[in-house]
Amino acid sequence: LFDGYRGAPVVDRTAVAEAVVTVGDLLVEREEIREVEVNPLLAQSDDAVALDALVTLEDA
Repeated sequence: LFDGYRGAPVVDRTAVAEAVVTVGDLLVEREEIREVEVNPLLAQSDDAVALDALVTLEDA
């Protein structure tokens, strides 16, 4: 799918990787975050954008 599907352009793999790393960095920086769900991640030819996300925090 990243290589283009049914005539769609190739996905920007670097942008997808940067999105994954950014979520990982957030988890490292904020210990109170228990879970992050990004769904969907819109991967296009020139960027990747989280269209929705759910962040679950530890119980206080």
